[in-house]
Amino acid sequence: MSYTLHRLKVFCAVASTGSYTQAARQLGIQQPTVSEQVKTLEKSFDLDLIERINGNIRLTDAGRELYIHIQHVIGLAEDLEHIVEQLRDQNIGTVKVCADTTVGTSVMPRVISDFRLNYPEVHIILEVVNRSKVIERLEEGSVDLAVMGRPPDIAGLEVEDFLSNDLVIIASIRHRLANCDHLPLSELAEERFLVRENGSGTRMALIELLESAGLRLRVAMVLGHNEAIKNGVMADLGIALMSRWALEQEIKLHRLVELKVEGLPITRRWHIVFPSGKLISPATRHFKHFLENFQS
Repeated sequence: MSYTLHRLKVFCAVASTGSYTQAARQLGIQQPTVSEQVKTLEKSFDLDLIERINGNIRLTDAGRELYIHIQHVIGLAEDLEHIVEQLRDQNIGTVKVCADTTVGTSVMPRVISDFRLNYPEVHIILEVVNRSKVIERLEEGSVDLAVMGRPPDIAGLEVEDFLSNDLVIIASIRHRLANCDHLPLSELAEERFLVRENGSGTRMALIELLESAGLRLRVAMVLGHNEAIKNGVMADLGIALMSRWALEQEIKLHRLVELKVEGLPITRRWHIVFPSGKLISPATRHFKHFLENFQS
């Protein structure tokens, strides 16, 4: 069995476009060359991979099965090429990072700023999304690593500890409970909360907290960003559960108050999550090591 990476890429281009002509245009080669490469690959595998039906091209059953695996092989080969380039200069490269909203906005900018002092030529691409989207990126394999709260229970991922994350309940300085000490959770039974969308780790933690006291979540508003929630709380639209990391300035300037509620803070951990089977570039390894040793 003999095949080249180029031949595999030609087959994938035909499979993804459904056209020899479009595949040739995409690859910058002639259409007869595309046809010849596919036929050679079929002979090498001794399998029919592509068939024509009523003038249309489609994959055979064997073609569909191999297409999945060939995409994986090409991905690994591209990872290898990327790493070989970076091995020539281990302080140069790009690291794609995905982080959930709170750690992404409150912690990662500090981390990246400190990291760049040591590795100015490493380019960090940071995407900040909610927990559900972080999991999607990990499943797609489109990021080198992720930083998030509760890691997903998904095979093929490795998880390492990062930072402690204390969740507290905040209110406006004018709130009726603002100056109270030792509040029982039951005191919050009639309170309405400003919350993130479904899929948010903080929202899940709030629901678990309330349910532990036999309470149900009463939602005042659903807001898509922590800044919007803080502004809403300051405007007396409700109270909220948030990370202390995201509240430093507002608490310091007395714009918000942390309610002294029993059972709080909820201490969680942020984690570094990365695909266990993915080749790690030197730049990614440097950044991961920096995260593991980051001190707030």
